[in-house]
Amino acid sequence: MKLETTNIDGVKYVVDNRPSPIAIYITAGKKFYCVGDRIAIRCPQKRQEAALCNGPRPYTDGVISRINRCGDDNFFVVTLNDGREVTLSLKKIKKVTSCSECFRIRNQLYFKVSEWQVEVDDLKRQYDDIAKKKAWSTLFTIDQIVGLYYKILKLKCVDYGQWDIPECQDMYNGAYNALSWAYHNMTHGI
Repeated sequence: MKLETTNIDGVKYVVDNRPSPIAIYITAGKKFYCVGDRIAIRCPQKRQEAALCNGPRPYTDGVISRINRCGDDNFFVVTLNDGREVTLSLKKIKKVTSCSECFRIRNQLYFKVSEWQVEVDDLKRQYDDIAKKKAWSTLFTIDQIVGLYYKILKLKCVDYGQWDIPECQDMYNGAYNALSWAYHNMTHGI
């Protein structure tokens, strides 16, 4: 499970080895919209569309049945209580009642961020162990520094929501700066 960017700032798809996204992630995990969530729709002003908001229960006009990848914010395919399917944008959704899948997704992303932090911290610790020896050229091969440098670059390529957390950004930048400095000194000193 990971996040992919959309054309809209602050909005990302949550993908999990399925053809279409399983959720929409908004602004540092403050909101999730998942397949299976029950929603209330903001009532449109036009009379002919007012039927969308006349559900049998309050705040349950329909269920998000699918999330589309698209260039605008019309992500959601919603199955209304009367069985019709409509495509809605983020602006049309008034209230969300999360399904259990939403909690599972949040939990998995939280653990992925934790694992990512452990990996960054481990790379920094490995580098610090090498740096304490100081005699890089005699005790350590260039391959060790290059290996750590490429691992830190690979960690930059994944997104579990950690890039929206300033502490994670600072943690990564500290490790990256140290490894980048060592990498450039080792490779350019050859």
